[in-house]
Amino acid sequence: MRSDEVKVSVLCPTYNHAPYIRACLEGVLKQETDFKYEILVHDDYSTDGTADVVQEYADRYPERIRFIRQTENQYSRGVDIVRDVLLPQSRGEYIAICEGDDYWTHPKKLQMQVPMLDADATVGMVYTYFDKFNESRQEMVSFRFHELEGNVYARSLACRDSIWYVTVLMRKSLLLQAPKLDSRRYFTGDIFWFNWIASRSQVKLLRERTAVHRILEVSMSHFKEKRRKIDFFFLSSNTRLYFATHYPPAEGKRSVRLVRKKSAVNCFKYALAHADYSLCRELYIPLFPVMSLKKTLYALIHRCCRSERSFMRMCERYDRHLSQAEK
Repeated sequence: MRSDEVKVSVLCPTYNHAPYIRACLEGVLKQETDFKYEILVHDDYSTDGTADVVQEYADRYPERIRFIRQTENQYSRGVDIVRDVLLPQSRGEYIAICEGDDYWTHPKKLQMQVPMLDADATVGMVYTYFDKFNESRQEMVSFRFHELEGNVYARSLACRDSIWYVTVLMRKSLLLQAPKLDSRRYFTGDIFWFNWIASRSQVKLLRERTAVHRILEVSMSHFKEKRRKIDFFFLSSNTRLYFATHYPPAEGKRSVRLVRKKSAVNCFKYALAHADYSLCRELYIPLFPVMSLKKTLYALIHRCCRSERSFMRMCERYDRHLSQAEK
């Protein structure tokens, strides 16, 4: 590789992250590497001053930061920021992602990850340990970390993973081969990318803490409103179901059954929340293998919705339940 070639492109999608974006950019800028890396920051028409902070850094580090500043919100128009905007403009062989509310803590994160990809062409992604920080409580959050290495596709499909955007380094050539899904029906963020890479390559774990994921009250995957959470799980379930159907793991029949079962429950919740009888009729929710009590309850409720009239009555009750839960 020539000294002027970019080895890693760090993608930083941000929106209304004014209190956090400095920590994000500082963590990326302090990386100590013997290769060249670039930082692509995309601000999706923030209204809280985020873009002004990013512009300040872009002016200070013009050789390192490329700033894409939107004059109209693209996400609300169905644009996939990573897939449609940042990835096509990246120049690196490898892709790292640090969203504007997260930050890196280890100055050699990239320096440790790159050799792991360089050494083995069958490895498509390297991820690391990380910490979670609850912003409202201002404290680190303990959680169970599941170590996954090698062929992790079946377990990734079944949601049994601890891989987070803020920690990964991915092979760009694999990302460019990924199918394009409609973001109005599928969640096209980390769940999509991780399952695609895991279905095509090996995954490695770097056993170092390198980053912090910040838990906000409201974000792409955290919501106060029950209905927004239901919508999110509907999209993410559709994504997992897409992979289970189109790219079933060679040795993961149990994982496929689990994905279909969880997806059916989440889709039924969505059908109830949106009074979508046609979707309800399409669903089959098996009672076995054994499910949690809550999933079993939804399976039984689904069996009670034998007609559109009974379904609509159930929707009214579910709407009252959601309204009460959001008070």
